[in-house]
Parts: sequence; C-alpha cells; structure tokens
Amino acid sequence: NATGNVLNTGNIVINGNGDAGNNKNYGISVRDSGTENNQEIRNDGKINVNGTNNVGIHVSANNKNAEVTTSATGSIIVGGTGGIN
Repeated sequence: NATGNVLNTGNIVINGNGDAGNNKNYGISVRDSGTENNQEIRNDGKINVNGTNNVGIHVSANNKNAEVTTSATGSIIVGGTGGIN
C-alpha cells in the first residue's frame, strides 16, 4: 500500500480524449487510501475535466475504508457534453 498524503492545492487539468477506446485519465486516483491508513487525501484546488472518458476524482477500495475529501475551496469543473458534476 502507498503511504503519504495527497493534497491538491493547485490546478489539475485533464484534456485526454478517449473517443478511440475505454481508456480513462484521472485527476486524482486512490485505492485503499484514506483515514484507515492515517492518510489525508484532499482536493483544495481546482480539477478541470475536459474531453471524454476523464475522471476528476476516482476512489476504490478492495478491503479497506477509502476516503477522499474536497474542501469548500476545492472544485471540479466538468466541460463538454455528457459531463456529470
């Protein structure tokens, strides 16, 4: 398992174009991470999601509690058609 904190305080811009397949681009992606591992995973910045098949924040857990937070100053902006905030 990875260790350490992940804290975005700047800008993450995702411009990938997944039209040709199912590949995804991630702004922040964590697995089995968060408070259970004494980690802080937090978005205090801006994540701009453009194009298709792109993900602002992705969290997965196999057998642990995973957690990512976004603060009042954090935002995820989804551009293009078919975007879900």
